[in-house]
Amino acid sequence: SSQEKMVAASPLRRLAAGFTTDALTYGVPVQVTGAEVKPGDETTARGETAAPTIELAEATLVEHYAQPMVSQRILDGNGGGYDLEGFMNGSVAKAYITKDNQLHADLLNNAVEDPAAFTFGKVRLAGSLTGSDISVILKELRAATKVLPLVHRSNAQWLVASDVVTAFSNLEDSTKQPLWGSVEGGEGTALLGYPVNECEELAPGTMYLANWKESMFVVDNPAGGNLRDPYSSKGHVSLYSWMYSGSQLTDPEAIVKVKVTVTAP
Repeated sequence: SSQEKMVAASPLRRLAAGFTTDALTYGVPVQVTGAEVKPGDETTARGETAAPTIELAEATLVEHYAQPMVSQRILDGNGGGYDLEGFMNGSVAKAYITKDNQLHADLLNNAVEDPAAFTFGKVRLAGSLTGSDISVILKELRAATKVLPLVHRSNAQWLVASDVVTAFSNLEDSTKQPLWGSVEGGEGTALLGYPVNECEELAPGTMYLANWKESMFVVDNPAGGNLRDPYSSKGHVSLYSWMYSGSQLTDPEAIVKVKVTVTAP
């Protein structure tokens, strides 16, 4: 199905928490301040403790549709027996994947940077990597990872723009060996111990380290579907399909952003 293909092709769909809803909006509770726990004993009356402060991270689902039309004559006259309608549906599925990936990547691309605090709905800027000095770049990168709280680091993964993957691949150590991956072994699959995921739709020069299940969710409405219409335009078949999806940032403590402008020496 198109949905399965989208999950297979989208790093954000694989990384983020996934939900379904029968509505066109969906909310996930986010804890802004924590609950309080106090020590007690048998002789002291229990007093009220602080309750967590809750915000609701809401996503509005966006409708996407496709309505390509193909000639009935071409469908009927396909002497080679090729499944032309299946080919059309496959082409539409690719277009859905591209549109869906861009929708969720733009949530990150357009998020307001907030380097100072854990502000709901914003992304903290953990630092910038610049220049071509390997030791400096690695030091800056290690410092950026430490901005992510320890509780989230054990499940953290990188999401990296394609140009950043290329830039890192071109870096060499003092012996002129690739710092990250090689032509023979393929690109690096980890950076400072955290798995790496490439995302073509991320803004150039950006990378994120996050506990993705905690920091972002993607939601779908299963009401989408497909219609085959050979009647409205005689002589042609209209292949109409539609889907609803959305996404939102949730826990701002669980994600950090790093800007990258490194160049090979």
